[in-house]
Amino acid sequence: MSGTALVVRTRRPGALLIGAEAGASPVWTRALAAGRPVTVEVRPTRADGLAGNMEPDSITFDLVRALVDRVVSVDEGAIGSAMRDLLAKEGTVAEGAAATAVAALLQPYSRLELAGRRIGVILSGRNVDRPAADVIPREGPSS
Repeated sequence: MSGTALVVRTRRPGALLIGAEAGASPVWTRALAAGRPVTVEVRPTRADGLAGNMEPDSITFDLVRALVDRVVSVDEGAIGSAMRDLLAKEGTVAEGAAATAVAALLQPYSRLELAGRRIGVILSGRNVDRPAADVIPREGPSS
């Protein structure tokens, strides 16, 4: 999130920048609320690339706090739906961590208030493991 924020702020300083995290690992929302890195319980998630805690002295926290306008948590159902929709509608295989940003847009209760805005979503990651792949419909007969 910090690297993306640096690039966005360089190219589009006035952009509204919203980060997304897996609700099963709410490290950003909890740390930002506390004003410092905190340890959170990490539950299993399709977005395994986002799961885990940050180092207490990480520079990432200060970068995100300074550059990101808001962070939203995304539930597992929304992540799975985003993975399916990306494949079905765009032909794009995206791992859970990548699909989390799309899931934030699809969650009706996130209230991102983006009407009338041009929206960009960065998808990075196609490494889908077996548990995460269970949300993606398979073609042909099952074996």
